[in-house]
Amino acid sequence: CESATTIDVGYYMNTNCVDMPQALSYHALIKLLLPEDWKQSQTGLMGLERELLRIQTNGELPETAHPTSLGSALTHPDITLDFAETQPELVAPPFPNGQELQDYLYYLHAFLAQRLPAPEKLWFMSMPPRLDNAKIHPAHFGTSNSGKLKTYYRNGLANRYGKKMQVISGVHFNFSWSEEFWQRLHQRVGDNRKLSL
Repeated sequence: CESATTIDVGYYMNTNCVDMPQALSYHALIKLLLPEDWKQSQTGLMGLERELLRIQTNGELPETAHPTSLGSALTHPDITLDFAETQPELVAPPFPNGQELQDYLYYLHAFLAQRLPAPEKLWFMSMPPRLDNAKIHPAHFGTSNSGKLKTYYRNGLANRYGKKMQVISGVHFNFSWSEEFWQRLHQRVGDNRKLSL
């Protein structure tokens, strides 16, 4: 890795010793981008993952299993479980604009809400309303090897951090720049290697 040099406050990023003309810091990389690059950086794909809680009318978590009307939590592409059996997670696929993403999540949320057993509701805030540790059950993903592994992982989280901590729900926003942006950035750095592996 002797041929790699650093710029600004950069550090060696090529841990596998691939010949790299420059290892750039984030700040040095930003300085290389031109205004037209920044216009290109506004294109990309956005995705959202939203965690919710199923609750009863008294604000407590139900002790019921993930509703079968929602499909398999292990294999459904859009509705799975986060930590707890009563903690559905909505996973919107990547979209090129925010309106499409918002619309998809809206319909996904409606689909979920309409299929809850009565009188369950969806709790929309991050902090759960009322928690009884004994009523928080790690998600069960079935008896297949991959399902058992997911359940085993959640049992480990419960032991390590406590079940109450794990049912705090949130939103994960995912963004990836377009292929064109990465190509421009690659050109600015002056690296002539292929972008793909």
